[in-house]
Amino acid sequence: MSYLLRRAATLACAWAALACIPDVSLEPEAVVGCEAPSDCPADRICQNRRCVLRDRVDTTAPAACGAPTVTPARGHTGTVFTFTAGFSEALEAPPGLVIDTGLDGRTVAANAPEGPDVDAQGCHLY
Repeated sequence: MSYLLRRAATLACAWAALACIPDVSLEPEAVVGCEAPSDCPADRICQNRRCVLRDRVDTTAPAACGAPTVTPARGHTGTVFTFTAGFSEALEAPPGLVIDTGLDGRTVAANAPEGPDVDAQGCHLY
């Protein structure tokens, strides 16, 4: 193969490679996990293990909606209690609950639901 033909083939391959550069930009709503700031693209920062657009960083904690409730108010061995608490926005994960039994410092951990229900006032109930 002549020098000019090899040179032309090389340039054609280089041109073809440049034409195939993928678009790696992310949609604004794309969810990207992270452990450290360096895991995120330049326009995002790592917050709560997710890469968040810099202009969408949430620095306000959710507020409580109304008073939490426990039903029934009293019980005995085997009673199932329901604890409900509302927040102004969905939480990253369902809240945990630890109940002090009042017996020698013993506590009971409660099971959390899968996700919140939203009431008519917009409170996210767990």
